[in-house]
Amino acid sequence: MDTQIENLIVIYYELIYEANKVITDTPEPGNIEDYKKQTSFILRRIIHNCYRRLYTAHQHHLTQEDKDIILDSLKALFMNIHTRYGTRPISDLLERPWIL
Repeated sequence: MDTQIENLIVIYYELIYEANKVITDTPEPGNIEDYKKQTSFILRRIIHNCYRRLYTAHQHHLTQEDKDIILDSLKALFMNIHTRYGTRPISDLLERPWIL
């Protein structure tokens, strides 16, 4: 496999891992419900946009196994956001960017 493609796959994994770690390791800022909902939405929107752009541009470089791992990681990341901030899915398009 080409080194550039290997680096791209590593970046995908690192981005997902780092974002997940920030969400699960960050102390809760208090009991402000609107702040939690807003933070949850912003995080999911950023992740959705990054995923959509990166995946659309580079999916032809990924094996099916890589695609499955990335999608499973993305689903876990969204679930962790909802769990952390006490929110729930509000939009199929935002929650499931892999349907694009």
